[in-house]
Amino acid sequence: MSRDAGSIPAASTGHRLIQAVPFFVCACRNPSRHRSLTFSQVAQVTTLGRSGDTKTGQLYLRRGLGRWEFGKPIMREAGISAYYIEISDLNRDGFLDVLVPNELGRTASFWINPGKSIFDTPSKLIRQVVTTSGFRINDVRARDFTGDGKVDILTANWESSTISLFAGNGDGTFGVERLMEGGKHCVFFAVGDFDRDDDLDFAVTHWTEDFVSVFLNDGRGHFRPRSDYTTALGNYGVVAFDANGDHTLDLVTANYRHRSISVMVGRGNGTFKPAVTVRRSFQQIVGGFVHERPIE
Repeated sequence: MSRDAGSIPAASTGHRLIQAVPFFVCACRNPSRHRSLTFSQVAQVTTLGRSGDTKTGQLYLRRGLGRWEFGKPIMREAGISAYYIEISDLNRDGFLDVLVPNELGRTASFWINPGKSIFDTPSKLIRQVVTTSGFRINDVRARDFTGDGKVDILTANWESSTISLFAGNGDGTFGVERLMEGGKHCVFFAVGDFDRDDDLDFAVTHWTEDFVSVFLNDGRGHFRPRSDYTTALGNYGVVAFDANGDHTLDLVTANYRHRSISVMVGRGNGTFKPAVTVRRSFQQIVGGFVHERPIE
């Protein structure tokens, strides 16, 4: 799994936080694993159902009671194989909405937050979807890719090796799909301004391959053909951040099949230097301890 640095952008991208208070997100195979974010209300959101089958998942939303305690859940059907959670203000009303990719299907599900009444009238929390022409939606990002101040939806379609962009209308509805060739088995995104032209670009990993792909934005949500950068085999998670302190975004991938990470230093013009890959092995020794040693 990956989330790009600063996963709740500034108000200019359509995100307007009313308050910054703790909130848990869990959308995973093991519900005990959580990721801390901020939200306009104290709440816990969880999706269940990503179990390798075709069962319908569930969205769980709990009111925060303070001191790490939560109330009874509001439960909503989340569609086939609910997989991870993204939050964003899709309709520009100042409240964060929830999105979930349906990993064994063709849809990304989303729920428009009714605001302060969410726990009093949970029936207002209604599942909606965007439907892709791709299949196996592995990741979803909600950002302003088109530069109009409205949040758009981007999906990585694993099995069809495509990427879909749905331009937001600013009211919680979305336009027709823009389909891009994404490279074989695209899985997770990192979003950022790689060429410092004040619009959002993205990189995508490829679980079965040894390269990460970079897509540069023209400022209106149209992307140049991808540029590929060699990593080790099976890159999965990816983050974009300034790793070396030169005020330019770099890329780091976690290479699942190679048991390594690859670091690509950004040049600031949308291109990256060849990857430096570091691999480590973990070997169990007598007594139950784990000894870590580098592999040459």
